Amino acid sequence: MRIDQNVIIGRQDAHLPREQSPFGRLHFGDDAVLFPGCVVLGGANRIGAGSTVGDNSVLTGDTGENEIWAGSPARKVGVRSDG
Repeated sequence: MRIDQNVIIGRQDAHLPREQSPFGRLHFGDDAVLFPGCVVLGGANRIGAGSTVGDNSVLTGDTGENEIWAGSPARKVGVRSDG
C-alpha cells in the first residue's frame, strides 16, 4: 500500500453522529496506490489489491482488484496488468 502526499481520507456524512455513519474501517489491498491529492470519502470501505486512485480524484465507493480509478467523482477507467 502506498499513500502519496496530500491524500484525504474521511467521511462524506459528517453531519451525522459517528455511530450512524456507514463509513467504518477502510481496508487496503496489497500494492494499492493512492496518488497525490486524491480524496477517499464515506462510501468507500475497500480499495482492492493492486488498484490505483489517480491524482486529485474523489473516490466515493469501493474498488475491485487491479482497477484504475480517476476523475471527480472517480470512475473506473482501466485495469492494471503486469504485461
